[in-house]
Amino acid sequence: MKPKNILAKRVLGSFGVTVASTVLAFIASIVLSRILDAEAFGTYVYALSWVTLLGVPATFGLDVLLTRELSIYCTKKQWALARGLMQWSGTVVVCISLLVLSIAIFVVLGVAETDSTVAIAVVAALCSLPIMTLRTLRLAAMKGFSAVVLGRIPDSIIAPCLLISLSILFKIVFKESLGVVSLLVLTIAVSLVTLIIGACLLKTVIPKEVDVASPQYQSKVWLSTAFPLVLIGGAQIITSRTDVLMLGTLLGPESAGLYAVASRCASFVLFMQMAVLSSLSPTIASLYSQEKKERLQRVMTKSVRLVFFFSFLTSMLLVSGREFFLSIFGGEFQSAAPPLTILVLGKLVASSCGVVGLLLSMTGHQNFKAI
Repeated sequence: MKPKNILAKRVLGSFGVTVASTVLAFIASIVLSRILDAEAFGTYVYALSWVTLLGVPATFGLDVLLTRELSIYCTKKQWALARGLMQWSGTVVVCISLLVLSIAIFVVLGVAETDSTVAIAVVAALCSLPIMTLRTLRLAAMKGFSAVVLGRIPDSIIAPCLLISLSILFKIVFKESLGVVSLLVLTIAVSLVTLIIGACLLKTVIPKEVDVASPQYQSKVWLSTAFPLVLIGGAQIITSRTDVLMLGTLLGPESAGLYAVASRCASFVLFMQMAVLSSLSPTIASLYSQEKKERLQRVMTKSVRLVFFFSFLTSMLLVSGREFFLSIFGGEFQSAAPPLTILVLGKLVASSCGVVGLLLSMTGHQNFKAI
């Protein structure tokens, strides 16, 4: 199959998974917001936002490094380095995530009231940090092996389906809704199941040459490369999660819940960008390592135009029907219409800027991106 056809197939497959995952995440938010009230839903989102934020130092930028380097190693047939990087990155991420988890729980228990529902929810959510980081690393490895679509299925499709089904089943069987802490425990259990499924899928896509190769390590090089990627990932997560964390801390869980629903609706604007980004990562790294810069330029230009076209159409639909979309979550969430409009316009502007950050990260210019 021609490289152009392979890329088109990846984009279409990733687009399908992105659409399905966005719809499932939307449905999950609806189900959970109906099961919980606005304040409890806000507590749930607030607690998980801390996990997402702390996932940045816990992964230490090794997810981006893994995707990029595995793609290059496979292109150059450096199987020993590929195996070494996989083993090394897994060990480092587990150690760092456990350290971050211990410090975070110590801080939360030290500054919060022990009987606070929010504090208990945050501690419960933090227990999922090692699982979340390993899921991120597993997905990065599958992207590096060009198994983008297959790699996203456990976290993007299976996880929300399980969470929705089990939440509804609990309500039907026990005739009562889940509490915040119970829902977080259920979320962690679902994450563990999908981690195991994802690990099994990863084994099926690892080249045989990597399995039989003796691992070779370049720890100093990998660490020096990963550090700016931590700064980049931190900036991205802070941009996407600080809003919820600030609202939850300053105004309370209910405000965070209203805002989270508006943010969930606005996320539809960037679903095409997410699909393209997932598909382009290994392609950019491979083309750049082979010095096929003209082809890389064509791929990037077409991708940016495609992303903005779909983002514009989605933005117009969300703004014109914002009250209807918010009412699906419940009447109390309709007051989030103004934040939804602002978020949609902001994400539309972001989509027009293209995928420059990904291009810098995948071509070894992560230092410029960090700056």
